[in-house]
Amino acid sequence: MSKLTLHHIDNIGYPDEVIEQLKAYHPVRAREGVQILESKIDQDYVKLSRLSMIYNAFRAAGADGELPEKEVEAIAALGKKLGATDKEIEQVRALYDDDEKLRKKRASVLTPQSLDTVLNEFKKHH
Repeated sequence: MSKLTLHHIDNIGYPDEVIEQLKAYHPVRAREGVQILESKIDQDYVKLSRLSMIYNAFRAAGADGELPEKEVEAIAALGKKLGATDKEIEQVRALYDDDEKLRKKRASVLTPQSLDTVLNEFKKHH
């Protein structure tokens, strides 16, 4: 599974401490990430950005190209703890799904040979 990188985080003013903790996310230690957010749940930036956090949780969980149902359920449970409604969580999931479809379509048009092939060719010359 992939490790979360800054590429997966929309930094919209989260404290550096939270960003560093999220950068260290690894699916095997997903419970730690939940505990990080649960410990900050009463802070205004969490309340104000809960939907962004849920969206980024979907992105982190799907970073390896898979989004197992258990992870979706865990994200939904966390979303509820953050104060999101079922409808909001469903909207965020739909947005994530749409973005993934667009990302895949973009990749197929821009790098029809596959991004791995392009990167391997680049490495040969650099």
